[in-house]
Amino acid sequence: MGTITIRIDDQLESDLELIAKAQRRTKSDLTRALLRRYTTAELFELARHELQPYAERAGDLTDEDFSGTSLESVPGHERPGERLL
Repeated sequence: MGTITIRIDDQLESDLELIAKAQRRTKSDLTRALLRRYTTAELFELARHELQPYAERAGDLTDEDFSGTSLESVPGHERPGERLL
């Protein structure tokens, strides 16, 4: 297992201590979980960005196809009892 040493400001340290106590975890365990969550999200975004051109070429819908639209405007996703014109 690797080791990382970082400097954090007093407010962040206080926040980490508060959360760690509330969850009955160590600051190290909490920090590992937060880093794991962050790196997972970043790796997902990297993969999505890398694969997006292939999806577009294949004709698959991407996030950009839905920017500025609501889910209700997508065929098959009407609210119960509603029908789009």
